[in-house]
Amino acid sequence: MNRRRVLVSLSTCVLALAALSIVAAGCAISAEPPAPQWEKVTSGRISGNQTTKQYLGTFYLVSEARLAWDLSGPSDARAEFELLATRSVDATATEGRGASVRSWKENFAPLDDDALSIGVPEPGEYAVTLSQRLRPSKGSGYSGTFTLYTRVLD
Repeated sequence: MNRRRVLVSLSTCVLALAALSIVAAGCAISAEPPAPQWEKVTSGRISGNQTTKQYLGTFYLVSEARLAWDLSGPSDARAEFELLATRSVDATATEGRGASVRSWKENFAPLDDDALSIGVPEPGEYAVTLSQRLRPSKGSGYSGTFTLYTRVLD
């Protein structure tokens, strides 16, 4: 009987260890990567009175930048927004990346934390501009505020 009690205790311990290892493995697998970290680098206002191109500044970009905005405008406004980052490669060449959205397309949102995002080919100093081009026959575009963020790598 003593031997039987030892076997039952031993098998209980083995089952408990197996259950713990399964739970631990499940926790390791379900762990999500940390959310990207963003740093605010500048903010400003945009006017919908006319086509504009604003120089936002030169920033050290590690991998990407994103623009958040809070805009308002007439329901029939037709404007194309472009976020562009360029850098000098040498004395005669530049390279850059851009992203754009049109206000009359499905993916446009006047209030958006990730309105436009751009990735850069390699870390470096990039001149960043924001443009709003109005369709000539459509009057005014969008006015509001924007904030530019850059991705911070851990």
